[in-house]
Amino acid sequence: MELFHENGHLTDEALSALKCGRALSDLSRLEIAEHLAYCDVCLMRYTDLLAETELEMPMRSCHGGLWHRIRLRSIRILTSRYATAAAALIIVFSLWGFGIFGGIVERSSQLSQSDTTFTQNLGSWPQQWNDSLNSIFDKLDGAFSAFSGNSNHNWRETNHES
Repeated sequence: MELFHENGHLTDEALSALKCGRALSDLSRLEIAEHLAYCDVCLMRYTDLLAETELEMPMRSCHGGLWHRIRLRSIRILTSRYATAAAALIIVFSLWGFGIFGGIVERSSQLSQSDTTFTQNLGSWPQQWNDSLNSIFDKLDGAFSAFSGNSNHNWRETNHES
């Protein structure tokens, strides 16, 4: 059986064999499927060929059961959303009743007072940083001097820092 015409399109015999499910090898089915995937002309011919056949009816309708499941799922989603919101409200009101939020308000006022103290002491920070860095470098210098055996060597003198 010829699958393709000289112009590269599928033959009518190949399309009807595919439609009826006649004996086609796996390789032939694969070639036909690959051709139908990119050739719109042959795909339209195959669609027209399938449109002539009568569609099969299902054994039982899924209309009633499907709508019933959709309704149940929408009710379940709706109630779970409201249940989550209600639980969150109960937790918030319980925490409020125990006075947890009062402590937060007090802590907030304490933080705002400490913020003004922080900004007032901000000007002394550069000097404090400089002093602490100098002490760190002095300790490192002492450690390296002890390690190298040169106790008279000073890091600041080498780098000409004051």
